[in-house]
Amino acid sequence: MKSVFNYKLFLLLISVLVWSSARSQVERPGMPLYNVVEDTLYIPILEIEAPEVIKPKNSTESAFKVDQFAVPVDVDISPSEYGVWVDYTEFNKRVWLLRVKSSGAQSINLWFDKFKLMPGVKLFLYNASQSSVYGAYTHLNNKEWNAFAVKPMNTDELYIELQVPIFANEYGEFNLGQVGVEKDDRLQLKSVSDQYYGRSATCHVDVNCLAGGNYHRQKKSVCRIIYRGGRRCTGTLVNNLDNDGTPYVITAGHCIS
Repeated sequence: MKSVFNYKLFLLLISVLVWSSARSQVERPGMPLYNVVEDTLYIPILEIEAPEVIKPKNSTESAFKVDQFAVPVDVDISPSEYGVWVDYTEFNKRVWLLRVKSSGAQSINLWFDKFKLMPGVKLFLYNASQSSVYGAYTHLNNKEWNAFAVKPMNTDELYIELQVPIFANEYGEFNLGQVGVEKDDRLQLKSVSDQYYGRSATCHVDVNCLAGGNYHRQKKSVCRIIYRGGRRCTGTLVNNLDNDGTPYVITAGHCIS
């Protein structure tokens, strides 16, 4: 029973996303080396076909708090078998590149089921115009459970760029295990900032109203959670008596079945 709980907990914790002025995944300095506009190198494409219709919510789940916003698609993509490697000798880097595309998608999110980068290796994700760039993610983002989830990017085509020092013999462990695709089928919420964002349910006091005036500090701890690439829910960041910054999150049972 303990192993089942730990598995669910790890899937939840790696996917905790906070929509605020700060990003949930810590990013390090750096920038992509591939220039989508100017470079002529062809980047292989991983085409993702996702069902247009999401399965109806289970009757035991809350229709308000649980949102099946995307379809998780299992993949098995490693730099040794897919994509293309390019040498950027002027930067002393070897770069692995791959495009992930799902035509008509509102957003794409990624889950790396193997993620243990060596020092000096950097990961970037960006859209076709590079107007939205996530990263750099480095060995400082490694987790003890050897996986890493990245929040949705509002695009139907996402570039993955892995930068490796040219003198390095290996980059570590790195494998894309799942792609979450948000489709527009008019049966789901389309945006990470949808009509429910920042609102309370009818049975609760809205913390942004006068009646919620005593909770203006506590409301900053509310976060959104993505569970297994397809479901959104909410949680609360919780401190502990040691006040040591351990990132605990408490959430409801219906959020993770």
